[in-house]
Amino acid sequence: SPPFPSLAAWAWALSRRGQRSALTLGGALRIAMNGTAPGAAAPPPQQQVPQDIANLCQILQGCLSPQREVMKVAEEQLKLLEKNQGQSVNLLQVTLADSLDLAIRQVAAISFKNLVSKGWGKEDDPGYIPAVDRDLIKQNLLQALIHAPPLVRVQLGECLKSIVYVDYPKQWPALLSEIHTCLVNQDTSRLYGGLFALRMLTRKYEYKNEDERVPLYEIVNSVFPILVQIFQQLISLETKVVEHVEMMKLICKIFWSTVYLSVPQLLMQPEHSHAWMNCFKILLQHPVPQGGSHNEPQEPWWKLKKWVLHIVNRLFNKYGIS
Repeated sequence: SPPFPSLAAWAWALSRRGQRSALTLGGALRIAMNGTAPGAAAPPPQQQVPQDIANLCQILQGCLSPQREVMKVAEEQLKLLEKNQGQSVNLLQVTLADSLDLAIRQVAAISFKNLVSKGWGKEDDPGYIPAVDRDLIKQNLLQALIHAPPLVRVQLGECLKSIVYVDYPKQWPALLSEIHTCLVNQDTSRLYGGLFALRMLTRKYEYKNEDERVPLYEIVNSVFPILVQIFQQLISLETKVVEHVEMMKLICKIFWSTVYLSVPQLLMQPEHSHAWMNCFKILLQHPVPQGGSHNEPQEPWWKLKKWVLHIVNRLFNKYGIS
């Protein structure tokens, strides 16, 4: 179920159309106004789409219009709503509505990303997103990443990165424990979401000086013993689908950001360093499945091997013995 309780009821109302495929804006708004989809039982009144959400969907639809004037008016309306309490939360909710048209969800995700980028502020600037909205976003953003389709997840990941750069760890101490919970979960979507979030978290410290890397070492001590086990389990799978390869690539990116400037003490311990190096060795030796080609840089296996070589080359250049 979606992370927002209010959205769960809305999503239920939309899903009563009897399918999980994309729902047009008109269909969503008819349910919002009438509370009933054609051929479906009438949901309770509290399961109707809130009017502000319905209005927002209409504006987002306007942003997709081929008519320049309509699109311009819709973009101006979005700009006027930016500083309103609840606007950022409403945009996030729209991105998570499985039954809405994916194009509308993408526009909502991009608008949400831009709003967070401009309105969250910096360490010395509180920004203009209200505190109550900030708390709701932080409470739900990781779950949103888990539930979002890939095209939406990319935008939400940028939002997570923006917030992490400002709020973690002082104003978002719960994030690491939430990621930890995802990593020990057997559900693939939760595991992927946890890895995606951990990538954004470690990326913050990739170029930080030693005196600014203390939070990174806490992250390493907390999750890297689990992370290498996940890595080993993924490598040991006899049949590896694209999603498994993508998760291994995320793990490589996490490791890269962590060791780029210096190697944490935990990873210098023989049992840990040997485990990681053995994983990299196996992946380098692993044959690319049939159908792959050296001339296809987008092929997931070659991109994974590229990141493994980035890591090995970096470590040997920086720490190798002549």
